[in-house]
Amino acid sequence: MFPPSVPGSFTIPGYSSGRGNGGAEGAKNHWGTLGCQSIIQLATYNVRALRLDHHLTKLEVELSNIKWSVLGLSEVRRESEDSIILHSGHLLYYRKGDRLSQGSVGFLVHKTIANNVVEVSSVETSSVPSTQNH
Repeated sequence: MFPPSVPGSFTIPGYSSGRGNGGAEGAKNHWGTLGCQSIIQLATYNVRALRLDHHLTKLEVELSNIKWSVLGLSEVRRESEDSIILHSGHLLYYRKGDRLSQGSVGFLVHKTIANNVVEVSSVETSSVPSTQNH
């Protein structure tokens, strides 16, 4: 027995004539099992600096007031690239940006699902030159 298909849409809003193929049923997960579903709460947070370890402790205290599973972090401002398990058991991955003062990102994985992470890898960023019209 397979899970029901995801409802499809007869039109794709905002694209060309608005006529879709009419036959889309959506994605099916043939490997999924019924009754083993859980809700993942995704969130983002501008931390404005986690350079020092006591900033991590402060962040963990703040996060105890919300429900989250995976938290995207901006402006982490830590050196290098690493993944660490925090005192709380949450998994933190971070990567420095082009400059230490900006652009560094990371994410936290809640301790209840951290053991499900098999691999973490990053993609190199590239700078796109901006042009100015005269």
